[in-house]
Amino acid sequence: MLLKALYDYSESENLIGSIELTSRIVHLSLCLCKNGSIDPGGAWKRLESDDSDSKERQGCESQTHSWKRLESDDSDSKGITKITLGRLFELPAFPGVNSGGKANFLADEAAKILGIDTKTGDPYIQDDKSSSNAIKSFRHFWNRIEEAHQATGLDSLKTLLNFRERYILDPSKRVRFPDIRFVIKGKKETKRVLCASIGDSDEESVPLDKCTVMFSIENNMIFQRDSELHDYWKKVFTNERFAVGPDSKRESNRGLCLITGLEHQTIAESHRTPIKGVPDLPPIGGYLVSFDDSSTSLRSFDLEKAFQAPVSENAAAAYALGLNDILSKKEYTRRFHNIAICSWINDDPDLSIMINGLTIEPTEDQFQKFHQYLHSGIHFKSMVPKHFRSITLAANGGRVVVRRWLDVTLDVVFYNINLWFDDLELEIVQSDKSFNGDNEKQKKFAQPYRSIDSLAGCTARIPSEIRSDVFDSLHRAAYENANPQSLLPSVLNRLRIAAVESGGNIRFHANRFALIKLILNRLNEKDRSMTIEKHLSQTSDGPYNCGRLLAVLDDIQYRSHKKEVGADVVSRYYANASTFPSNVIPRLLRLSVSHLAKLEKGESSDQAAARSLSRKLNEICALFAPNKADGAPEFPGLLNVREQGRFALGFYQQKAFDQQQYLERKASKVVSSE
Repeated sequence: MLLKALYDYSESENLIGSIELTSRIVHLSLCLCKNGSIDPGGAWKRLESDDSDSKERQGCESQTHSWKRLESDDSDSKGITKITLGRLFELPAFPGVNSGGKANFLADEAAKILGIDTKTGDPYIQDDKSSSNAIKSFRHFWNRIEEAHQATGLDSLKTLLNFRERYILDPSKRVRFPDIRFVIKGKKETKRVLCASIGDSDEESVPLDKCTVMFSIENNMIFQRDSELHDYWKKVFTNERFAVGPDSKRESNRGLCLITGLEHQTIAESHRTPIKGVPDLPPIGGYLVSFDDSSTSLRSFDLEKAFQAPVSENAAAAYALGLNDILSKKEYTRRFHNIAICSWINDDPDLSIMINGLTIEPTEDQFQKFHQYLHSGIHFKSMVPKHFRSITLAANGGRVVVRRWLDVTLDVVFYNINLWFDDLELEIVQSDKSFNGDNEKQKKFAQPYRSIDSLAGCTARIPSEIRSDVFDSLHRAAYENANPQSLLPSVLNRLRIAAVESGGNIRFHANRFALIKLILNRLNEKDRSMTIEKHLSQTSDGPYNCGRLLAVLDDIQYRSHKKEVGADVVSRYYANASTFPSNVIPRLLRLSVSHLAKLEKGESSDQAAARSLSRKLNEICALFAPNKADGAPEFPGLLNVREQGRFALGFYQQKAFDQQQYLERKASKVVSSE
């Protein structure tokens, strides 16, 4: 069960224990003295990011701003340095959903604190009849502080109220607030922007619009973890978020929680903790669970909204916090266009990182470490009870959509990943300058063939054109032993296009051929006419052997032209030969006669090559049934996509086999000369 797994993750990370706090990016600090007056040294302090919070900024509340300043070096020459404005702080979280007209406790946008429109500079006029969200938020911010001071009597809150008395209550004083002015900014320097003035230069000023502000009193933060103010906020948050106080209207709404199995729990009327970090969700986030009672068909047993599937307030918050935490971690989550794929193991982040690394971008070290784990009885037995979880998420408006959910024991996913590598395994064509082509050009075409990114790239012209479902299909193939056969037509199409562009260099596109091999080997027995091994196969399969023939014919042309080939056999004929071999192969065989004759008239090395290539050609042709009319080999006609895949692998594996033989002969000559 997905929600239970996310709840367990939240419990293991103790996320619910600090739900009343959240990480927020704050851009400016408003500096006060203890009596509530502005600090004589300046009203504003700019807060810049540091290295410690750079990895945690993604998905945090508030936005980041960038600004430029001029810096001088010892030679007095000036250069522009881009600074990221905003530092990460642990601050009180909003208890529920801020749907408008509300403010965060102690830190929020400048407009909500100062009571002015940060675009025009006009003050908000407070009257009880106003329904403006801006005015409501301004009023709500200071009401929170008044309530907190009445409950705690803290001097720091008294300072804030004194500040309000001095500068905020009277609208005429707000427009004269210290160190705020309009600055001409914009690309054409024609836009007037209300800014917090820091220093004398306009370059140092920071626009107030959508800028998050907090207070400091004599350079000290007001809010600290485990302080008296924190204890106060815990009570307020719990009462508002979970409605468990003595005056709560929801005390009677108790029941069995479907996630925890606990009875007499306060049931959440709605799951109010938003999910953030899924591509295409609104900035406020979205919801994994939501209800609609607009129609009687959407009600079960006359129960409304969340009471159709009761979940306790605690569990509803916990699973959302767990998913948000997973989405915030790069080692657990990858985003591909409009989806997010998360994979994790509870209480074992190192193993989670290793498994994700194996599928995303496996290095040789990761590959070796995986096999050590796999074949080590001690390690493997300890991993069997653990569960591997993987989920694919997308967005639909304000809702989070679950496209795939996997929850299996670790031994199952290890077994499937091992099959994944076995099905992708190929004899790799190594780049070699002395064998059919330029070494640097060959390296350009080489790809890491076990990488999901690389395999997904086989289906599209450029990375931005890869469909998001491609990544999901490949993850299913790796973790669930599924067959991504829907990708086969697009891979073959891109391979034909690559053949026109690259010619014989497509033999270095190991990722394309590895994906074709995986798809063909995972077909059911009815559709699979042969099993493709790592090395060249001796088979009577017509399409496979046609691919082998094209590889040998390409070598014959290359050798006879002394490596000076323009548009080679592959670039001119691969597309046609891979779809309708009988239209192309006989013609190429006739052309090869003149190429072989040319080699036989050449040097002794050319004559030896002619005999070797002719022998290969005859051996492959002998695998085809003879035509009844003239006894010539009978080649297949129109090929379906599976047969086109076997053609491609026949071509590739023949190239790999020939090169391997060449390298072995080359190595034996070196040994004999020594």
